[in-house]
Amino acid sequence: MQTTTILMRRRIAYLFFGVIAAFFLLSVRLAYLQFVTGDELQLKAEQLRMREVPIAAKRGTIFDRNMNKLAISVSADSIYALPPEVKASGKAEATAKQLAPILEMEEAKLLEKITAARSFEWLKRKIDFEKAQKIRELDLPGIKIVEESQRFYPKDNLAAHVLGFSGVDNQGLEGIEIVRDQDLKGVPGNILVEYDARGRELPHAVHKYNPPWMGKVLC
Repeated sequence: MQTTTILMRRRIAYLFFGVIAAFFLLSVRLAYLQFVTGDELQLKAEQLRMREVPIAAKRGTIFDRNMNKLAISVSADSIYALPPEVKASGKAEATAKQLAPILEMEEAKLLEKITAARSFEWLKRKIDFEKAQKIRELDLPGIKIVEESQRFYPKDNLAAHVLGFSGVDNQGLEGIEIVRDQDLKGVPGNILVEYDARGRELPHAVHKYNPPWMGKVLC
């Protein structure tokens, strides 16, 4: 009888100290997560719920010695998709079917893009105003429009071999456009939008607009 009592007391003591040890280890782990890796984990959480939409800067204007404009940047609309939002809507096929004729793309290829395993996907860059307006009127889930800029040369081919040209991503490719690219390209901006775990834009989400800086003017 006495032996049984002693064994029970030992078991209770072992259980008590085991609970204390487990609680201590959990406290240490919690303190480590909060004070040592807290900032890193918070940054990762923000990266998971925040989506970035890049905004290209307008390239700087190039003038001749008489202050005539030789190269300028004009506004153009670009179409992009947020695949998680498209998939969460359950209307991916219908969205691709409506967009395909406007963007002049194959429906299957478009469906692949808007359901890709990415948070952001360009669909078509720098389209004309009429097409962009049709897409605005459709108001499709996960399909967005952002204003970009494209290069325009008012004097057509005048000094084209000297001026060169720039690409779709606003980068200089030939002539002055590439030689002075660092001065002309400016600093790109972005739009940060907060989404929930299913990729849907929150009603009162955080929207942060970081405006681009236009490039320098060359004379």
